[in-house]
Amino acid sequence: YSPYAHKPVLLNHNDSLYLFIKPDDAVKTILMVLIEAIETTPATRLNLMLMESDDLSIQLWANKHQIPQHLVNKGQITINHGEQNYQALKVKKKNTPLLLLAKNGASSVVDLGKF
Repeated sequence: YSPYAHKPVLLNHNDSLYLFIKPDDAVKTILMVLIEAIETTPATRLNLMLMESDDLSIQLWANKHQIPQHLVNKGQITINHGEQNYQALKVKKKNTPLLLLAKNGASSVVDLGKF
């Protein structure tokens, strides 16, 4: 959710967010907002989809960005390899960072332009 956007993204029980990112993308502010949203909305998930990264790079990235371990342990945040899923997306103008909201079996792109 962007405080500058016209409408905030409202998370509901069982919603999932998918954030496709490259290791050098500037996502600190976005991550802070998303992590807070996940922590305050029960049964929601944030799936971080890292591109161009091996297992060690992903682990180092997660440490650098202070991804909360307790949320990873609870399964509310997952950190994954994102290339295959990204390539399979049928989205116009695919650029990272790219945030998708999966709600009731459908997904939509969330505008990150105002973060």
